[in-house]
Amino acid sequence: MRRASSTLILGLVLTAVGCGDDPEHKKPVEEDDSGVVDPCAELEDGAVVDEDPDAACGGFTHDCDPTGQVERQQVVCADGISTLAPLVEDCERDVVAENACAVYVGDITVHDADDIALLTGMDAVFGRIIVDIADTSGLESIEYVSGTVAMGVRDLSALRGLSGLVAIEGGVSLLCVTGSDLTMFANVETIEGDLTIVGAPGIVSLTLPSLTTLTGELELDWASSQACTGSTRTLFGLEEIGPFGPGLTRLGGLAVSSTRVMTGLGALTDITQIDGRVSFLDNTLLSECDIQDWLSEVEVAGETTLLNNADCQ
Repeated sequence: MRRASSTLILGLVLTAVGCGDDPEHKKPVEEDDSGVVDPCAELEDGAVVDEDPDAACGGFTHDCDPTGQVERQQVVCADGISTLAPLVEDCERDVVAENACAVYVGDITVHDADDIALLTGMDAVFGRIIVDIADTSGLESIEYVSGTVAMGVRDLSALRGLSGLVAIEGGVSLLCVTGSDLTMFANVETIEGDLTIVGAPGIVSLTLPSLTTLTGELELDWASSQACTGSTRTLFGLEEIGPFGPGLTRLGGLAVSSTRVMTGLGALTDITQIDGRVSFLDNTLLSECDIQDWLSEVEVAGETTLLNNADCQ
């Protein structure tokens, strides 16, 4: 049987549904005014009678991001009527061929000059980067990382060579770090994962001026004695969260614990939707009433825990 054309089927869809009809109560239409029978008249619900094979792969976080999504405008059968039903699927592209990205493939722990040399001149890393060196200078060309960027028990200045980063698919993890400078992340626009800072006594302001997407959890906490020792266990210096990039209104989750000098929510007041949990624990000067007032305006999908924060004034 020859399949009807997309134009014809779309016409049938519009004829069957109509501009003012309720799609929940539409009735099967045998044929339109031209006498053409709707192909769904004799097919089961869910049958695909047409789709867009030329839909383009899109939704990339960066030019070197190889994975995206494609949305196809399918026509499927529902109650005997041809109905538009978009289908979103994952897709991939060859960024090396299409965008001339220089790519390093694999996880890497950067701990000496040889590792720096491997990554020098790369535009992207398809894997995880663990920083275990005092200075990453020479890696400024890297803009995209498909895995996590992680560092522990180092001064934040060790990350200065990653100042070119724009998109990080696997999240950022900083554990037991000293120093206060986060300007190496000033150009980061997208983090498709968690942003975890645990044990960072020197950070005063969590400033990420370009960040517009954080799909994972923002976790700010002090560390256990097993993870860190001495003063590096704390997050006691944090005074302000933000500013973030324009348009950041959604987080995958939020956990803020053990701050000692933070008195306000900062850029968190721009957040209107949280897809996971919310936790505020042991924040000495952060009023629980201020937290509650803000949360009353936020759509929170997960569990909310407030404990041992400052009393309401």
